[in-house]
Amino acid sequence: MRPVIWVPVVLGLLALAIWLAWPDPDGGGEPPTRTDATPSPGGTANGATTGRSAARAIDSDRFTQNDPPRGSDTERRVDLVVTGRVLDPLGAPVTDAEVRLFRGGRSPGRDVRGAPPVTETKTGAGGRFQIATTDHRWQYRLEVIAAPFARAERRVDPERADTLHHVIRLLQGASVAGTVVDDTGAPVAAARVSVSAARPGTGPELEVSVETNRIGRYRVNGLSAGSKTLIVRHPAHAIGGKAGFHLAEVGETTIDVTLTAAHRIQGVVIDRRTGAPIANASATAELVAFLAPGFATPVVPGGGSDGGGAAPSRPRRAINKESVKLLGFLAQTVTTDARGEFECMGLRNARYRLRVTASGYAAVAVIADVGPELVTVKLEDKAPWTGRVVVAGTNASPHTYRTAFARGEDSPPEESQVETAADGAFERADAGLPYLVIAAPGHPPERISLQGRDPRVPIVVRLRAGVELVGRVLGGDGRPGADAVVSLYRAPRPGGAEPSNPLSKAVAAATLRNLECRVRTDDEGRFQISGIEPGRWRVEADHDLWVAASPPPFRAEGGRMELPDLALGIGGTVRGRLTRPDGGPDGRAQVLLRAVGGTRSRTVSTDPDGRWSCRGVHPGRYRVFVVRRAGVANPVALLGAGSTVTVSAGAVVIVP
Repeated sequence: MRPVIWVPVVLGLLALAIWLAWPDPDGGGEPPTRTDATPSPGGTANGATTGRSAARAIDSDRFTQNDPPRGSDTERRVDLVVTGRVLDPLGAPVTDAEVRLFRGGRSPGRDVRGAPPVTETKTGAGGRFQIATTDHRWQYRLEVIAAPFARAERRVDPERADTLHHVIRLLQGASVAGTVVDDTGAPVAAARVSVSAARPGTGPELEVSVETNRIGRYRVNGLSAGSKTLIVRHPAHAIGGKAGFHLAEVGETTIDVTLTAAHRIQGVVIDRRTGAPIANASATAELVAFLAPGFATPVVPGGGSDGGGAAPSRPRRAINKESVKLLGFLAQTVTTDARGEFECMGLRNARYRLRVTASGYAAVAVIADVGPELVTVKLEDKAPWTGRVVVAGTNASPHTYRTAFARGEDSPPEESQVETAADGAFERADAGLPYLVIAAPGHPPERISLQGRDPRVPIVVRLRAGVELVGRVLGGDGRPGADAVVSLYRAPRPGGAEPSNPLSKAVAAATLRNLECRVRTDDEGRFQISGIEPGRWRVEADHDLWVAASPPPFRAEGGRMELPDLALGIGGTVRGRLTRPDGGPDGRAQVLLRAVGGTRSRTVSTDPDGRWSCRGVHPGRYRVFVVRRAGVANPVALLGAGSTVTVSAGAVVIVP
């Protein structure tokens, strides 16, 4: 009887052991992926475990060398999920709409335009979408594109739950249509029509590119409002288009384009002294005037194929305003081949200015007309600038320094190059600029005028001893002001007259010229500026959360100089939200706060939700202006003429 009792018991235990050891069909024996941020290992969200999940949790403790250790970032990582729906202007769902997620800055309004999307997807049934990323450190921009509607943008903030779900109602958008023909009136098929938008701070951004059909017709739908440029290109014709036109929120704009036959300028670049061809020279053709028979012969100074003499005697007609806007697109740059030859193709029937540059030669600008004639450009070789850099008083050479050129006494250096010769010697090919700049760590930069100098005579540059400034920035709460921006300016001479209009462009330009450098404070609020020359200076400390500190000017004599603490003040906050005429958020606007009767001003951009906020505003009365709407400059007082807001320390002012 006993064997009969034990047989089913043994068989049951054996079956239980096989069931526990059998791998999951979807996991291949690997530990299961967690679906909740806080459950216990192998358990459910409330901490309870089933028999099989408990066994899987015990098995997951025996991870191999390739498995992530328990508690690692890989195991704890949870996706940032953004969901929503896309609807058309009538409220119907839009399927197959492109949804893209772009990374922005660490704070609102600091988008990275031109960067590729982090991830992208398409809407499914009901217009619904779900898009995810694993990086929670950034703000994001959600972009939706669906023809024939205008693109839509929304802000995504990982710390704000209301930005993780969006119901996006697309706008009908504007459209541009027209016909592309040649100068005989025949339609031009397969011409590429590109529409670009002006993005604040990033330049033109291509929105849509289409081709004309067999009868030369084109149509571009779903364009956003704002300033646009339309460019038409075709291999057999010169470039054409229209620049600087404005599109409203909705409606159709008709733009017909007439392309002219393509012309070319061909030539050769040679050495004036030896006649040898110059390879890798750069030739840029810039439109000067359109050519047309029956017009007066122009007189253009500086013409001739070799940089001198009279201009070609072909007639011209003036450039109209529309062509002036397109000049940047009509320019063309090419490089000479091994025989020194170049060819600029796809040009209009016009007169061009050829700017030719080559390393070791002086730049030349010549006037040339399109046609079969060969243009010969002769460059004058220039001996390289040579010299030696030493430290004044010791005649020792710095271990490393930089050489560069500059256009003026106050202009920034260009074509910088690191020099590491042990004896401080340098050799630089002439760049056609009038100033040579030498900069070494711990020394103020030296700027030497090259006008009237003989390149065959070496230059001896003596570096002066620099001044090292150190200091600390404190926030409005008395704590170290980490990540504050400290600006160093050249102080004006004592007794100078105050400007009549402190906000004028001339004063702003002078302020930028007087700016020497900018540095950021460390976690302890400390900063260090070295290598400045003795003289009168002033510093300013700025921070997004506090009022700027601007102590009186001081004189730096030499050596190391400890500045008094720069204490930032407690300011107020001014915020608001801007919307478009259709009620949607205006995410491409700029707001200006200008102090009444003072020189203080602050400019801030709206985020994709149309919200803007200025923190650390100095107490006082301010007028609020909207200086840009939908990316287009349109200055207007936000509160009406004469209306102001009063800001006090620690207060928040909401502008309706």
